[in-house]
Amino acid sequence: MQNAHARSGVPMQTSPDTLVTGATGLIGRWLVPELTRRKRNVMVLIRNAEKRSKEYREWVRKHGGDPSRLSFHELDMGAQDLGLTGANVSAVKDVYHLVARYEFGLKKEEARDIAVSGSLRLLSWCKDLPNLRRYIFITGYLAGAHAKHILEAPTSEQQAMIDKHYSDAGAYEASKVEENVLVQKEAKRLGIPYTIVNPSAVIGDSRNGETVQFIGPGDLVRDLYFGKMPAMIGRPDIFLPLVTVDFVASFMAMLPDLPETNQQSYWLLDQTTPRLHDLLARIAAHLGVSCPTATVPKGLVQALPKAVTGVEKEALTFLTNRQYDTTDADAIASKMGLTMPDFDRSLVRWIDHLVSKQFGQMTKNKPGRYHGIAGSRTFITGDLDRADIVFLHGMPLDSESWNGIERTVDGPSARADLPGHGRNGGQAPDPLLWMEALLENNPGAPLLVAHSIGCEYALRFAHAHSERVRGLVLIAPFFIQKPASRFLRTPRLVSALIRAMGPRKFVRKAVEGEHLQETTASESAMASLSRPGKRQRFAQELARVSADTFRAELSNILSELPVPIALITGEDDPLIMDCMVGSKHVVANSGHYPQLSNASVVAEIIQATADRVKKG
Repeated sequence: MQNAHARSGVPMQTSPDTLVTGATGLIGRWLVPELTRRKRNVMVLIRNAEKRSKEYREWVRKHGGDPSRLSFHELDMGAQDLGLTGANVSAVKDVYHLVARYEFGLKKEEARDIAVSGSLRLLSWCKDLPNLRRYIFITGYLAGAHAKHILEAPTSEQQAMIDKHYSDAGAYEASKVEENVLVQKEAKRLGIPYTIVNPSAVIGDSRNGETVQFIGPGDLVRDLYFGKMPAMIGRPDIFLPLVTVDFVASFMAMLPDLPETNQQSYWLLDQTTPRLHDLLARIAAHLGVSCPTATVPKGLVQALPKAVTGVEKEALTFLTNRQYDTTDADAIASKMGLTMPDFDRSLVRWIDHLVSKQFGQMTKNKPGRYHGIAGSRTFITGDLDRADIVFLHGMPLDSESWNGIERTVDGPSARADLPGHGRNGGQAPDPLLWMEALLENNPGAPLLVAHSIGCEYALRFAHAHSERVRGLVLIAPFFIQKPASRFLRTPRLVSALIRAMGPRKFVRKAVEGEHLQETTASESAMASLSRPGKRQRFAQELARVSADTFRAELSNILSELPVPIALITGEDDPLIMDCMVGSKHVVANSGHYPQLSNASVVAEIIQATADRVKKG
């Protein structure tokens, strides 16, 4: 088989010194760039190597690695030769085996096929490498602890202990235990130098929270975010340790350089991780959501079917108060010059990344972060302190609705979810107080671009602080457009309607007739509207802003503003009163959401307005 790297047009390293399986998984995605930064020539062993090599090289480049040091080869973990016959491996010194099938509910044979049989096949293949220095593989912190206990028992009892794990813990975890035990035994028999790494639950990069894995510990964040955790499981002393992926990758990359790490196992985890109940409280506080106070015994959850609890029984295996000795790992990390990243900062950056990417549903979204704004947890994308343009969304959308606009408008910009809406949590403060806190550290006078209900926030701030606003672009200014029907002014009816239709169908109905160019906006709105309290908040806000007195108040404010103003409406959602303020733009083939249906047209208007007000 011709090497996929050779067909790519990228100079191929003919003598890789490192092999990596599982390179597209979470740890592999961070390990490979780290290895290339250390001048290692890496052969990536993956399925569909030719098809996936281009994307992977780009990933390595974006993450500070050197893609010219990569080569690729097809991997077949089910084949006796693993598909590696003919691979150029004569110079290989180190083999990293990261392949794993992270899935609960597997049958024993399915779990063993990769974790046990595949690992042993790879180990056997490694014995013929002429320059092998180290075979490094991963199991897990709990599996490693069980494997250690089994290997300390009499040989005659070990298989029964392994079998018991399959019945007690399920196939996923038990297969990792068996893999750990058998690979150690076989490596010693074959005389292959090895090192085992047993990381705890791995979270995102300590610097920016980035991750490609949204299951496992991410499920805890997701359940709190969507209000799907009615109670906490187990006792307060449960220890579910975490560790950042960049720390694990750096540690692993340097292992084979230290001879004393041969035939050693290392537990990688942050000992400052709080106990589970405290950890959940910290996550909830950062999200601005309620943390459950009720607890349910672990035994009761194990006894009930998943259909009742919504909890994978195999996941309960990890809820223990077991402690892990990291003394050896800490000593080696110190010798490497590594220190454990700050836990609290790593945790919140990881949470922010999960929410930014909607827990893996919208991986192309720009990263954002939660901030405390006027007592409200506010999700912000971009740097508000430097922004020349600040975007404020309408209902039932969130700030992802500005994606199509933001990409094409010049200059630094930022966007925020409105209080009580979208990804925000906590109480919703007064609009003016929130805007003042939002922009308090922006030394300039930004252009405020607002849609629908966001227009209220922009108007109130500009009215109170006209000197701090360069201008306004008001899209679909609802208060001078046709009011909502009386039905939509009744919160109970609207809330019941959303519940009956479901957020997805409701959002689609809201943007019906729009020829959407920006579909991520509606998808994000659907996810946000699925969160606890958001349906009621939407219904209450719709009633509040539909009041005749409120509409008249905003109309008066608009007429009094001394700042430049541009009004944008869709041709199917016109103004109903003669407004003598600012420039007016009507976007063809659009309704109440022209920034979604005709993003390029709206972006041109915003850019022209920004250029005009900047010149003064």
